[in-house]
Amino acid sequence: MIKRFLNIGDLGIINDPDEYDIPDDAWTDAQNIRFHNGYAQKFEGHSVAYDPPTVAPYWVLPVPTTSLYYWIYAGLDKVYLTDGTTHGNITRQSGGGDQDFTGNSANLWTGGLISGIPVITNGVDAPQMFTPVAGTTDLAPLTYSSGVTWEDQGYTAKVIRPFREFLLALYTVEGGTDFPHKMRWSTSAAAGAVPLTWDEADASEDAGFTNFGESAGNLVDCLPLRNNNMVYSTDSTWSMAYIGGNDVFSFQQIFKTSGLLSTNCVSEIYGRHVCLTTGDVVAHDGANIESIINRRMQRWLFNQLDSDNYDQSFTVPNYAKNELWLCFPSTGSTFCDLALVWNYQENSFAVRELPNTPYIGYGIIDPSENTTWDADADTWDTDSGAWNQRAFNPTENKLLITDPTNTKLFQADNTNQFNGSSFTSYVEKTGIDLDDPTTIKRIARIYPRVDSNVALTVKVGFEYTKGEGYTWTTYSYDPTTDDKLDVRVTGRFFGIRFESDTDTAWNVHSFDIEYQPVGRR
Repeated sequence: MIKRFLNIGDLGIINDPDEYDIPDDAWTDAQNIRFHNGYAQKFEGHSVAYDPPTVAPYWVLPVPTTSLYYWIYAGLDKVYLTDGTTHGNITRQSGGGDQDFTGNSANLWTGGLISGIPVITNGVDAPQMFTPVAGTTDLAPLTYSSGVTWEDQGYTAKVIRPFREFLLALYTVEGGTDFPHKMRWSTSAAAGAVPLTWDEADASEDAGFTNFGESAGNLVDCLPLRNNNMVYSTDSTWSMAYIGGNDVFSFQQIFKTSGLLSTNCVSEIYGRHVCLTTGDVVAHDGANIESIINRRMQRWLFNQLDSDNYDQSFTVPNYAKNELWLCFPSTGSTFCDLALVWNYQENSFAVRELPNTPYIGYGIIDPSENTTWDADADTWDTDSGAWNQRAFNPTENKLLITDPTNTKLFQADNTNQFNGSSFTSYVEKTGIDLDDPTTIKRIARIYPRVDSNVALTVKVGFEYTKGEGYTWTTYSYDPTTDDKLDVRVTGRFFGIRFESDTDTAWNVHSFDIEYQPVGRR
């Protein structure tokens, strides 16, 4: 008898239900494997970019101009700008020297571009602006009103975001007093400039503020959704609409029990916001909301999440791969070391390791990258790229990973290694009953359909009773020479695991199991 396992990349990992109840085309566990086009395939790795950064990078922001593509990368006390060739210190100046920032690793940098001008904040120092965008420019405290900066005013903000022609400041600290439910908005900015004032008392301008006092949770972030702006606390969500006139904006609470786990925990996908919340991952269109991980990976995610450093979690879209990375610190980690990866086009889940990452940016990476024949050190068998393929594509955005521990920036989805070191990738399915959980079966052969230039490790396990634990036997399978794997395993339930720790790409299309029933004892 032969049992076929087809379309094994359709669902990815389903870990929350009992392993004996998941569909044949789902997996119970995997790491560093993505699911795409019906296959289970090894994740591409990451390699250094803009190397070496001058300071340990905790946050990055892409800054395109008409002639150059810059990245800002922020450390704890200094901020730098790179164009792919040079790295310039743009830390604010005072008395002819750097006026260092005073944040620590718990103070998250945020920001964005308004009319192409970067505005950033770390929540403890005054918000900063970078204008004009040039290698000779330094950061400067953001304008508050005519002749007055936020620093002069003694104000800070946990979060700064652009919306339309306005800037928004969430969770402000004013004169040493915290206002966790307060959001300020600037007056509308002229093209190519930052707003002239945030002073709500200036009747000639449209600056103002509001308090979200009906929420018990603190404000943590906001993000535009079509014509409106969604404002998030840790437990609620509001829709913010521009109406003009004296009120400028209107606000409507749309979800009273769903907000964000932390800052940077929302991304826009296909006209919906996907939000990592305090106990779920939800998608909404401003009116309708649904969980995307319920009965699939919800329990797994929140069992893995570190209870002390959960607020270091963030989301980042990897649009080039139709993925959203839900990055989080697992138990015992300070920064994000794992990403639950949702392929939103195929609705499958995967897990990828990260190098202790506080933030990942998305943009065009390293236009100066050397991609000549002589510069490619990979062998034919290990190179994951196609003939004449460039790792840099001037029209394609990619993920830029921060690693402050090792003072590195990494380009994701590049090479088959993590920063030059091979890593383990595996995909595993347990609870296989071969369509009859009551009988004992003997597996004689497995027919894997695998693409790989080197041998994979294949483990086959068995158990006689649910939950007793699997006994595993390890085999080597070389798809360049083998068409089947001869095994001799007897049990009532089975498991199979494909694994590799080599510097090569590989994927599994499908597999068949040849077996015979041997009794019901």
